[in-house]
Amino acid sequence: MNMNVVHSQASTNTDLITIQTKHGVHFNESILIEGYAFAKPSLMNINWSISQPSVSGEIWEEIESGQLFSTVIPLDSEQWTWMVELVNWNLSCTCILEITAEYHGIEQVEKVAFFAGSGAKVPALVLDSEPKFRMATSVEVTSYPIIHEFDINESVISLRWCEAPTGACSEDMKESYANLSYKRGIEYSFIINAIELGLSDGIYLFHISVIDAALRSSPYVRLEVSIDMNSPVIIMDYDEDIEEDDMIVIDASASSDGFWQHDLQVNWYILSPQSTQLVGASTEDYEGLVFAKNISTSGTWQITVEVIDAMGNSVTDVALINVSNKPPSGNLTINGIMPDQSVQTMQHDDAWTFEAINLVDSSSDLSLIDISWYVNGEIEGKEPAYVLNSSNFSSGVHEIKLVIMDDDGEQYAINLTIEIQSAPSIESSNNTTIVYILVSSLILMFGIFIWRIMERKNKSSLTKWNEDVKKDS
Repeated sequence: MNMNVVHSQASTNTDLITIQTKHGVHFNESILIEGYAFAKPSLMNINWSISQPSVSGEIWEEIESGQLFSTVIPLDSEQWTWMVELVNWNLSCTCILEITAEYHGIEQVEKVAFFAGSGAKVPALVLDSEPKFRMATSVEVTSYPIIHEFDINESVISLRWCEAPTGACSEDMKESYANLSYKRGIEYSFIINAIELGLSDGIYLFHISVIDAALRSSPYVRLEVSIDMNSPVIIMDYDEDIEEDDMIVIDASASSDGFWQHDLQVNWYILSPQSTQLVGASTEDYEGLVFAKNISTSGTWQITVEVIDAMGNSVTDVALINVSNKPPSGNLTINGIMPDQSVQTMQHDDAWTFEAINLVDSSSDLSLIDISWYVNGEIEGKEPAYVLNSSNFSSGVHEIKLVIMDDDGEQYAINLTIEIQSAPSIESSNNTTIVYILVSSLILMFGIFIWRIMERKNKSSLTKWNEDVKKDS
């Protein structure tokens, strides 16, 4: 991994300034640092400072500063030449000029190391990296080791470090060394290898300096290095067995990345029982490390979670969920009424409508339910309603069965016994007719008899009346 930032030796479209003066230039009485600006210098907030090694030689101490360039020359509407010039600056040092340019919320820092005056000089080190970065097992750091008089190839990099979870050392510093490797021009690189240094996941503070052949050391450059070499650990909590129309819930929120805890990204994938290919889960099915999806199809579901840490280390785990079939159920009615007894009596010339109602199954299986009506073991109908006409069957006991079956072949049955009453016989009908005729004849004869008696009485009364009339006359 190579951590590079914009440096003064090359410009990009995002540069505010560049420094054209090369590292390691030796000045005598006057200092002249030159560069380019890509925004109008008068509109930028410019701050520069010059530092030299402290008495201890470990750090840089500021000895000169300013807020304006000494000279600005426009080259065109988008480019200017600038200079920082110190005349008669009779000082012998290894020095660093640092310029900070700020424009419309963008800030850029550039550095150049140089020598001034006579005498031997300690080395300087400029790193081409951010002051904070994260790495896995190792990182290549681009640097500019500035060595006075000696060959750079005879120099080494000193690495001093401590664990610093809060930004400050929590233990004594340890030390090791790294070799410089030539890249191009005055650029060299060195490797920070966490495994070789015995480092684990965490935050470390590095003090990095270059040591020349005379064992003179440069002031250190401070780096905060976050190490994340280990892959995350996935911890999932879920029910392995559920029913159709239940919800698969997988809680992986206990997953972590060791020292880095829960700084994780996550992807979820689904393999349904009917599929042979993993597909990415919809964002509606999960929120971070918690997956929740309603399932209406039975079978084995494979849910895969991929957890990725900030360094790109990834790990996957699979949850196998057995979704059992939800058995079907239902009721039946006879002429719109649910029977309260398993045995029903039916007249010989009647017709009943049986209907399957209140069908229950999973949401995906409900439309696939198969209905069958059986009478005495023989299938009579496949529709939700079945009409039984008793005249088509003999009198006596008949078995009615409603079978509700889902797409998995699981069945639910309702059994009824129907007792069809016998029809009246022909002999009985003839006897009834004879009795009816006899009774009718007797009633008729009795009526005639009563009529004749009444008729005689009327005639007797009329004769007597006539005789009485004659007497009176």
